Amino acid sequence: PSKTVHADADIIAFRDIDPKAPTHVLVVPRRHIGSVNELAAGDADLVGRMVLVAKAIAETDGIASPGYRLVLNTGMDGGQSVAQRRIGGANWFAQAWTGMMRTFGGSS
Repeated sequence: PSKTVHADADIIAFRDIDPKAPTHVLVVPRRHIGSVNELAAGDADLVGRMVLVAKAIAETDGIASPGYRLVLNTGMDGGQSVAQRRIGGANWFAQAWTGMMRTFGGSS
């Protein structure tokens, strides 16, 4: 079970259960988007808000000033291993791994 650090009507963010850095948070849209390649012009606001959520989490976690990175894995060659799925029910955390924005902080 992961820890939710942000939730609103369109976006949920949670700490990775297998972190690759001291701060490793997945910021995921609640609506199914299989990859960045499925985004449309109408998704610009959602993607922008996802970046702002990641920024706010970095500020809360105290890593904004030293720096952090945002990663979007897209396609097999881009490191995407599972398409993001609709989040719902008790198993949401197992369904929404790669292909979404991740906030990494610290060195690792």
